[in-house]
Amino acid sequence: MQTIIQRCTSIVELELDLKEFVRPDHLEYIQARREALSSLLGSIPKSLRVLLCQGHDDAPWKPAMSPLDVIPSGVDSVSFNLGDLSLHLQQLKSVNTTIAYDFLCPLDEKGQPKPGSLQLNWPYLEVLELEGIPPWLPSGEPTYHNTPEDQSEIDEIENSEDVICDVEAGWGWPELPLGIDHHFLASDKVLF
Repeated sequence: MQTIIQRCTSIVELELDLKEFVRPDHLEYIQARREALSSLLGSIPKSLRVLLCQGHDDAPWKPAMSPLDVIPSGVDSVSFNLGDLSLHLQQLKSVNTTIAYDFLCPLDEKGQPKPGSLQLNWPYLEVLELEGIPPWLPSGEPTYHNTPEDQSEIDEIENSEDVICDVEAGWGWPELPLGIDHHFLASDKVLF
């Protein structure tokens, strides 16, 4: 697919359907698939104006288990390449894709904008839809805190196999903290 896209130098619209369920214990495959997506996003010509990306959330078996680290190298090139590509897009829709929350305006370790990120400009962007972003970062770091009740249940888990096999155990996805589910982007065309 990458070769085809690279040869279509005037491509305007692309829909990626990556809704392939992969068992969480096949982490190496998930990581390789993510690396392939990164490579693809990095090779898309700048003529692209519409990107629709339907992914799979790369979730653990159950919420009580640790999220998956889908970037073993420590460099989240999918989020970086998606942010870079967004500068040329008119429409970006991402569904169930594990991305960094700061992919449009990269932040440093202290939560401050990285040098140069305040000068970013999206001259074409009119539509930005982010749906089903999981409550954890691509590194597997959760962006939530469990309630004390949920945490005590999680702390009692001695073997993940017990949680996987017990139909009743380990359910209940945590809520994102108030405010993190609203992305604000200011440009001359878009204000969310």
